[in-house]
Amino acid sequence: MQVLKMIQVGKVGPVKTRYLLLVSLLVIVILLNGGVSMVLLKLRHPGQIPVKIMTAPLFVPEDPDFKQRVGDIRSPGLCPKTSPLLVGETQVDESPTDLLHLSRTFINSFRPGGHYKPPECVSRTKTAVIVAYRNRQRHLVVLLNHLIPFLVRQQADFAIFVVEPLPNVTFNRALLMNIGFVEALKTYNFTCFIFHDVDLLPVTDHNLYRCGATPRHMAVSNSKLDNIHFSGGGFHAYAGGVMAMSRDIYMDINGHSNLYFGWGGEDDDLLSRLAYRNYMISRYPSNIGRYKAVYHTEDRGNSVSNTRYQLLWTAEERLKAEGLSSLKYRKVKHEARQFYTWIFVDINKNEYSQAIADFT
Repeated sequence: MQVLKMIQVGKVGPVKTRYLLLVSLLVIVILLNGGVSMVLLKLRHPGQIPVKIMTAPLFVPEDPDFKQRVGDIRSPGLCPKTSPLLVGETQVDESPTDLLHLSRTFINSFRPGGHYKPPECVSRTKTAVIVAYRNRQRHLVVLLNHLIPFLVRQQADFAIFVVEPLPNVTFNRALLMNIGFVEALKTYNFTCFIFHDVDLLPVTDHNLYRCGATPRHMAVSNSKLDNIHFSGGGFHAYAGGVMAMSRDIYMDINGHSNLYFGWGGEDDDLLSRLAYRNYMISRYPSNIGRYKAVYHTEDRGNSVSNTRYQLLWTAEERLKAEGLSSLKYRKVKHEARQFYTWIFVDINKNEYSQAIADFT
C-alpha cells in the first residue's frame, strides 16, 4: 500500500514506477502462493502442487554444532558438545562387500541390535537412524561401513533400524519410516530420529546426527545431482534424502503419510505437514551437509506413484487423521543383528486403499 501511495503522489519517476509495480506484483504472487518455499516447490512440480497449501516452512541456515565451543559447560560424565574424535571430511569407500572390518574394529563395542553407547562419557543424543530398504544389500553394507564409524566419532548413543517389506509389497518409503519409528521406541527411549536413504553417505563427520528445536534437512548437497545445493535454486523447498526430527516433532506432525505407494511425493507431503504445523527447517552450510550418492539402477517394485499429486492436494486435511495414528502393518521378523536391527514387515495395501480413494 505504501508503494501505491508513493506512485499516486508522484514521488517516483516513470522507470522507478514500473520497477516498484513489478516488485509489488511479485511480492503479491509469492504471498498468494504460500511464500518463497512453496513457490519453488510449485516450480519443481508445475501445475501439480495445490494452491490451497497456503503456507510453507522457512528454511534457515544453522551453524554446525562442532563450531560452538564457547559456553560448552561440561557436566560430570557428559560428552563434550564438540567430540574430540571428529576428523572432518573422510573418504567415502564404496568397495566393502561385508561387515568384517566393522567386526574387527568394534568387537564387543555394540549391544545386540547394533546399539552403541560411547564408553568414555554419556552421550548428548539418543539417536535412531531409520532406513527404508529393499533389494539394496550392497548399498546397505556400504552405508553401515561408513555410517557406524562416523557416529562413533560423534560420540552418539545410537542404533540403526533397517525396515524391509515383503517382496510382494509395493515399496512405500514413508510408511516404512513410520514403522521404524514405532519399532525403535519399543527398544529404547530414543529422542532423535534420522530418516535416511540407504544410498546417501555423509562426507564429513561435522554433519552432526543430532536433533534440535527445529527439524533439520541433512542432505543439503547431493553428488547424484552434481552437488546441486538444496539450500538454493529450485531445490530450496526439499526435505528428502536425510531428515532429522526429534521424537516430539515427529509425533506432532503425525509422522509421514502412509498413502504414497510407489516412488515420489512422500517428501513433499512431509514438507507440507511441517508447514501446516509452522515448523522452520534448519540446514547446515552446503560444505557440511554434503553427501555422496551411491549409484543404483531403477528399483524393482518401486514404480512411480500415480496418486502422488492428488494426495498432495489433501495434505492438510490428512494431517491429523492419517499417519502414525492410522499405521497398520504385520511384523514378520525382528532380528537384533550385530550392527543393526532388521525388521521384516507385511503391509496390506488394501487396508489403505479406502483412505487413498477418499483423499484423491
